[in-house]
Amino acid sequence: MYLLPLVELVGGEATQSGQIDRAHALYQELEMRPLVVKREIEGHIADRLMEALWREALHLVNDGVATTEEIDAAVVYGCGLRWSLMAPS
Repeated sequence: MYLLPLVELVGGEATQSGQIDRAHALYQELEMRPLVVKREIEGHIADRLMEALWREALHLVNDGVATTEEIDAAVVYGCGLRWSLMAPS
């Protein structure tokens, strides 16, 4: 299995019927985690979520709320552990 098994699949105007389903099945056979995105967006869902966390961390450091070490600890020992067990919702 790959380190990051997520594969985001999104069809476009030229995508033929069934291609997304075939790609989904192929990635599942490879023990990866395909995610079908309903419509095309700028960037990937996972990358956009990571960017939001990064942006907030920069604001917290810039505003003097926390150091980079404290932000790192908050992610590693807080939300990172929680997300690895039960997802961010």
